[in-house]
Amino acid sequence: MDDVIARLTRVDLLDDERYARTLIGYCADRMYGERGVMREMRRKGVGRELAERLVREAAQEGVFVDAAWELGRSIAQKTEGLDPQVRRRRFWSAAGRRGHDVATVHEVQHGIFDAH
Repeated sequence: MDDVIARLTRVDLLDDERYARTLIGYCADRMYGERGVMREMRRKGVGRELAERLVREAAQEGVFVDAAWELGRSIAQKTEGLDPQVRRRRFWSAAGRRGHDVATVHEVQHGIFDAH
């Protein structure tokens, strides 16, 4: 088995970093936050150091803030016409499941749900 892995790595068919970057993109498209992406990376077997480094880079690029805003817009659209408290609760629930940090969720709530 080790020989197969070594051969795949040598011919550039096995690249953990490329896989992890692709996974971050997939998770961002699904509007995951930083904790959610880390959870997915651990579940998929990405090494801790590599995952932490790439998630840190993605956070510096604003990937997770953008995902939180996209999630907020999506929930706002789906809950249009409902009681404002219900809308906020659904947003917080979705943001929590996807692993967004509290400060960002507060910011998005204020910008989308409290502004109207």
